Amino acid sequence: MKYCGIDLHSNNSVVSVIDEEDRVVAEKRLPNDLEKIIGFISPWQ
Repeated sequence: MKYCGIDLHSNNSVVSVIDEEDRVVAEKRLPNDLEKIIGFISPWQ
C-alpha cells in the first residue's frame, strides 16, 4: 500500500508518496495544477 501527502503552498505543492514502511517512493515540487499532480501520482493509484 502507498500513501500520498501534499504540502500546499500559494503557487506550488510538494507531493510525496511513501510506502507502508515510511520510505519515500517519490517526491516532487509541482505547480498547483490538478492535471500535473494527478499525472504524478497516477502510477500508485
